[in-house]
Amino acid sequence: IICPTGKYSPSAGSATCSSCAAGYYSSSTGSISCSQCGLNTYTTASGSTTCSPCSTTCRTVSSSESRCNFKTGVCVSCNVGKYINGKECTACPIGTYSNTNTATTCTSCAALTYQDSTGKSSCKPCDVNCLSCNQQTGICSKCTTAYYPDGIECKYCPVGKYSDSNDNG
Repeated sequence: IICPTGKYSPSAGSATCSSCAAGYYSSSTGSISCSQCGLNTYTTASGSTTCSPCSTTCRTVSSSESRCNFKTGVCVSCNVGKYINGKECTACPIGTYSNTNTATTCTSCAALTYQDSTGKSSCKPCDVNCLSCNQQTGICSKCTTAYYPDGIECKYCPVGKYSDSNDNG
């Protein structure tokens, strides 16, 4: 029996053909084995005749390592500021960051830090006199004594003056 593409017969004269497993393919008839998907390609289906390219959003680690898993297409690595989101690398949203190449989620900015842009590898510090700031905008809502919030800054309130914006001035 001559096996069709996507299938193989491991022994000559065999009466049955087997499908190539996920991650493997056969592009010609009469194959006695299947070939593993090459660098930066994958196939999730059994009986494949070709492999699909990995997403270009997946990080290229080296010229000898694939950007994605050859059986699933899932990214192996992403650039910092992004996280592995299945077959894609996705930028971390505002208020979060990723400082590793293998993150599967983004980390929220810690207290008194913020990130107002997507796809970043760290958070920015809030104003030194800020006691509470928004993790997505850096806007300060409460300042230390003698300071008042003005956007992302805490401004000094001179002696003899007061601020209606909070109880710290």
